[in-house]
Amino acid sequence: MPTIKEKHQGQIDHLNAIIEAETDDIDESDGYRFLLWSSDKYLQSASDYLSAEDLEVCVTDGKDDLGLDMYYVDEDDEVVYLFQSKYRGTANTVKRSEIESTLGLANKLMSGTALRSVNNERLVDFAVRFRRIVDSGYEVRVVYLTTERPTQQINAVVDSWNLNPLALGQHNDVEHSAEIVDTDALLTRSHRIEQPPDVDLQFAHYYFDPGNQGVLRSIGGMVSADELVRVWETNGFAMFRDNPRGPLAAAKVNKNIAKTLNAEIERERFHLLNNGLTAVCESFTDPNDGLVRVRDLQIVNGCQTTWTIQDHKRRGGELDNVFVTVKLVETQKADSLIADISSSSNTQNAMQDWDFLFNRDDQIRIQREFDQLNPPWFYELKRGERTYISRSKAPKITIKDAAQAMWAFLGHPGSALDRARDIPRSHKSAGGTYHDVFFTNVTASQLLLPYKIHLEVKRLWKRDNPDRSSSLTGDGRFHLVWLIGYILMRELGISDYAKIAPKTIRHLSDHMDEWIEQTYGSAARSIEVVVQRYTGDNPPEKVSLRQLFRNDKYTGAFSDELEFLLRNYPVTDLSSVINASTP
Repeated sequence: MPTIKEKHQGQIDHLNAIIEAETDDIDESDGYRFLLWSSDKYLQSASDYLSAEDLEVCVTDGKDDLGLDMYYVDEDDEVVYLFQSKYRGTANTVKRSEIESTLGLANKLMSGTALRSVNNERLVDFAVRFRRIVDSGYEVRVVYLTTERPTQQINAVVDSWNLNPLALGQHNDVEHSAEIVDTDALLTRSHRIEQPPDVDLQFAHYYFDPGNQGVLRSIGGMVSADELVRVWETNGFAMFRDNPRGPLAAAKVNKNIAKTLNAEIERERFHLLNNGLTAVCESFTDPNDGLVRVRDLQIVNGCQTTWTIQDHKRRGGELDNVFVTVKLVETQKADSLIADISSSSNTQNAMQDWDFLFNRDDQIRIQREFDQLNPPWFYELKRGERTYISRSKAPKITIKDAAQAMWAFLGHPGSALDRARDIPRSHKSAGGTYHDVFFTNVTASQLLLPYKIHLEVKRLWKRDNPDRSSSLTGDGRFHLVWLIGYILMRELGISDYAKIAPKTIRHLSDHMDEWIEQTYGSAARSIEVVVQRYTGDNPPEKVSLRQLFRNDKYTGAFSDELEFLLRNYPVTDLSSVINASTP
């Protein structure tokens, strides 16, 4: 029988193997990779699709960080996250001094004394923003990411902080919470699923429609929360294959569910306060005193309720007399009704615009094409799909990843950075932005080239700016993608990206290492000149860096400068690759 410490070490070793496999493209220390990976697992599905770049621009870890390794601002749910990350490769427990320091992060960010001697530019900039956020009523959520094991005493410290008021600025009781996300929790979030086994489901009160004359068989009624936990323990994440999202462990909706479960009176009214679950299955048996055997149970709405109930139980919470309303419909896997039920029943605020693209025919086709590339890529159609559903080990690219890179590549870098949601919001409009980005018969190869350029931009910028202090790290990356695309189109003599021969696109993508350095250098140089022109002495107009990069009206300044540069310094490396790719 392994000791607690031996079991803990086994979990750390397992977690290390997962992180190594999923962050093999991040050339950083184990601690930094743990920070990015674990914060992504915590935040994924919290508000939006998050890329590594979205997270990296929020990293404050380093000298004078005051113990804040990273932050994230969720504009939709009005939550600001403060992260402290503690990675250790050997089993250990959380130190009280470290957790107390982490719980004091919000106060440090509001303290002029604490900030006075800080030379961490990112931290100082965020502290200014943090004060505005607090004043506007955002919730503060402190997250301690760690491979260490919290003891009961440490959990008690966190629970006490959560219960006591938090005074910040002019507010005497800012809404706040803190959480320790340890190895066990991180492994749970990285679980991969398989086809679920048949499961028995006991209804306490129910109605049964045997289905006839085109009406599908269905059953609905009350199921105890303990019964749901039992089903979770059998099937786990396998129940969410047809759900548009994985568990939103960090979302406000889950916190509200947890509040209901923790309140003694409201807990017994849970079935009245909660929307319940909608599930589909391949088949279920006729009920015998409310007991049915279900094949391939899929919860298409109610993932958050199920997740939070089992998490409440896992933490030792009571579930006596807690019931959930459940509706179960029998339908075949290929039936479009599954997607229709999933989309129509997931309409609460936690759903984001990108979520509603997961069942579009063109997106399903693109996902299939990505899987058929050599080597394959995993094109994620819904948040958490690769983590909770797929067994693919291929590198991941999300719809948002592909769409932003493509929109920038096609000449709209400012919009790609600031107005990305215009893409999914317009997918039902015939002439909308969605159809500009995902143009007719767009291929996986056409989407992959701009994204791979984006990845190279990230790598090269990090190489040239190792301290990550440049403000262009976040704002300028899509301009670099666009300007490199500009060079490609110019060299090919084609103005319409859709008309480039597939062979040429594949060749450019496969041989990127032969031409990316020179094109990147030209693009970066043109950006430097324009930035200096607008921010140096006697600028043509007064404009901030944020405006310069986020307003597409200034793109002409960048392209004009690049054109001047290219006339004097042709990109010979690219010319040779293009010549080799054309008949």
